[in-house]
Amino acid sequence: MIRSLGYLRIEATDVAAWREYALKVLGMVEGDGTVPGALYLRMDEFPARLVVVPGERDGLAAVGWEAADADAVSDVRDRLASAGVPYREGSDEERAERRVEELITFEDPHGTRQEVFCGVALQHRRVVSPYGHRFVTGEQGLGHVVLSCPGEVGDDGATLRFYRDVLGLRLRDSMRLPAAAVPPREGDPGAVPRDRTVWLRFLGCNPRHHSLAFLPMPTPSGIVHLMIEVETADDVGLCLDRALRRRVPMSATLGRHVNDLMLSFYMRTPGGFDLEFGCEGRRVADETWVARESTAVSLWGHDFTVGARHRWAAPTAPRAVSGRLEQHALVLPVDVGPSDVDALDARGQHPRRAELGDLGDRGGAVLGRDTGPGVVRHARGAAALVQRAGLGVARHAAGNRRETVLGAKDVQGRQRPAVAVDQTGRLAPARVAGTGRDRGRGRGARGRHRR
Repeated sequence: MIRSLGYLRIEATDVAAWREYALKVLGMVEGDGTVPGALYLRMDEFPARLVVVPGERDGLAAVGWEAADADAVSDVRDRLASAGVPYREGSDEERAERRVEELITFEDPHGTRQEVFCGVALQHRRVVSPYGHRFVTGEQGLGHVVLSCPGEVGDDGATLRFYRDVLGLRLRDSMRLPAAAVPPREGDPGAVPRDRTVWLRFLGCNPRHHSLAFLPMPTPSGIVHLMIEVETADDVGLCLDRALRRRVPMSATLGRHVNDLMLSFYMRTPGGFDLEFGCEGRRVADETWVARESTAVSLWGHDFTVGARHRWAAPTAPRAVSGRLEQHALVLPVDVGPSDVDALDARGQHPRRAELGDLGDRGGAVLGRDTGPGVVRHARGAAALVQRAGLGVARHAAGNRRETVLGAKDVQGRQRPAVAVDQTGRLAPARVAGTGRDRGRGRGARGRHRR
């Protein structure tokens, strides 16, 4: 019957924010469609995997499931009728806008609109992400979606029967969560009783470990998170860099899940729900797979408390002292590469990597969140600083001499080395303010680079 998660339709109050996020952070490609003001986002040969339609609220509008053919859609009709679930045929306009041959729509037990379709018209114009990565879709579909089923703490039988017995998805895993993990429902003044079980269910319909999950967590949008997958860990890391530079709120740190083995991180979308961006997801075969209970969320990482705290407070801002910039933030020891600094212009901006900073008319600090990279410009535009996890790099606005930058102090309070960029763009040891000594190089190196 159902072969994959085909698409999601999302209602949004700010389509422009979604366009910026999807194109500049996720690396999707914008397609075209017939709904005025809507955003059609492509990941592969599908006309659109995500459709963001303008509306008065932010939330999930519909989940689209791809069936194998017209016979499979007819089978879904029969199952819905047998279960007493009302459905309707998609209109000509709906089928044309989705570019499908057949379409039926109905609701799950919690009122979330579901669509089953077949015969999608593919677009064979190659999708090339602006960041060079490819999304893992094909027979595995868009990715996976986690829906909320509020009111089913201790008994998720109705939702499980609907997706397993009516739509034909296969139960792949379950996870028992503490009752405290679920916030009180609207109108419920108390917490969930501790003797009530909270189940997180994972269901699949193709080799992807799961295309759907659900749990009794009330969310304004009706969706807990959406997962999209790319091919390599580098693709995930580069997306994390982009998200941090653009100060996208993080919901969970990098980690690897126990059940589908996905290496991923979580961030907030403009719609208020989370998006998991990952790679290396597990593939399963129903002939040999055994559904079991997972007793942990992740093998490592995935600290979800970062989403509950005030998100990603910026490090202490550098201050200008006698024409020099100093940085005293506590950060992790990660090296900075020449590619991060060799194209800084006189205003402290990076022509080839504009994401590093969006500096105001009067300058000031624009920092990456937490340990992420950032760009800081002197208030008068006299110097520029790239601060990347403990190393400071600076270049005079005119490009004709080095500026002094103190490296960040480590957790023991020791001063880290600092480096600078000379007028040719090469890294050179920076002189420590007030000492007349270079950091990180010998006397010979100091003499060679002095101006």
